[in-house]
Amino acid sequence: MFDHLTATPLTLLGVVAVYFTAMITMKALGPLVPEPRGDRFASLDGLRGLLALFVVSHHSLYWHEKLLTSSWTMPSILYENLGKGSVCLFFMVSSFLFFGKVLQANRVPFDWLRFAISRLLRLTPLYLIAITLLLIEVGNVSHWQLLTGPRELITEVTDWLAFTLPGAPDINHVKDTSRIVAGVTWSLTYEWFFYAILPLIALLAARRVAIPALLASLAFSLFLYRMFHPNPWILATFLGGMAAAWIVRWGKLNRLLRSTWMSPWVVLLLYQSWTLNYKPWNPGTLFLLTLAFTLIAAGNNLFGLLTNRLTRKLGEVSYGIYLFHGMVLFALLQLSPLAGNPDLLHPFPYLLTVLLATLITVLISSIGFRLIEAPGMALAGPLTARLRSRLSQRTWSPG
Repeated sequence: MFDHLTATPLTLLGVVAVYFTAMITMKALGPLVPEPRGDRFASLDGLRGLLALFVVSHHSLYWHEKLLTSSWTMPSILYENLGKGSVCLFFMVSSFLFFGKVLQANRVPFDWLRFAISRLLRLTPLYLIAITLLLIEVGNVSHWQLLTGPRELITEVTDWLAFTLPGAPDINHVKDTSRIVAGVTWSLTYEWFFYAILPLIALLAARRVAIPALLASLAFSLFLYRMFHPNPWILATFLGGMAAAWIVRWGKLNRLLRSTWMSPWVVLLLYQSWTLNYKPWNPGTLFLLTLAFTLIAAGNNLFGLLTNRLTRKLGEVSYGIYLFHGMVLFALLQLSPLAGNPDLLHPFPYLLTVLLATLITVLISSIGFRLIEAPGMALAGPLTARLRSRLSQRTWSPG
């Protein structure tokens, strides 16, 4: 995408073009995706949409390098962190929102049962659709022939259905299966781990937590830890969002942080953090990312960019964009009539292909949100009430 991945205006033009293509697509979809309700953390809604598009651009650059050199590499630190740094900020959004609710637990009791059900309904249904699409693309690559034993195939698919917690094996001997989804599933394992340890974090924050929630948290955390042994520095990313949740509750400081003249500092901090190291999970980078994120969490909207109505709607479908964009890129570049076209080695034809992928991804994600994500999230309350009612009706009587 664009001049062999050097940090040139042409590369930046591609990132901007991806953003405006997504905005135009969302505009054309009209009321299919409703604008998020509430304005308290409106900047975070827009941030999620922007980060999802950064990840799309990041993997588009990877694919361009693959077409040019047959190597899955990223020579540019800045564009490497356009993806990895964005994932760090996604983690901070999650920890900020949920730890913020923990901090309010003295006034509004934290409903741990509803939290567990809502997270399950939020992440799982759309993920199952993504795995279905992955299997279809694997079938196309392998010409619908069984290239491995049935038992091995079942094990491979099961690992993927388990959010790749046991690993992300190649399916049916299709080499680099994870590349079809742009390898994004690794971050979901960290999300699940954070959700698992949140009751323990709440206890450390001097909040009351019911014994069943603590026991479930301890058991699930240990189980996940044994499954994939999370990197402590990646886990430290969640601390940035938690720190921001504390800081924005300081009234006078919060008003200072959200002021318009702080917006250039957000851009400067992000740029500086994304040019330090290929891996953003190191103390220096995480510190700068935390500063930038805190400014945004406080309400700084980058001159209105993050609170734009369409950017916030993109934030609503950001999970789908994150899950589906890799498969759309793979389908266009490896399975469609475009595959092998030498014109894709040149910047502008490749950029047009990426913009087509962006349009398709936003469309699929919006439909997925309307038909799957939103109905699933709406079920969280009724299912929690029904389950709690059944649990309360169960009584123990001596035999």
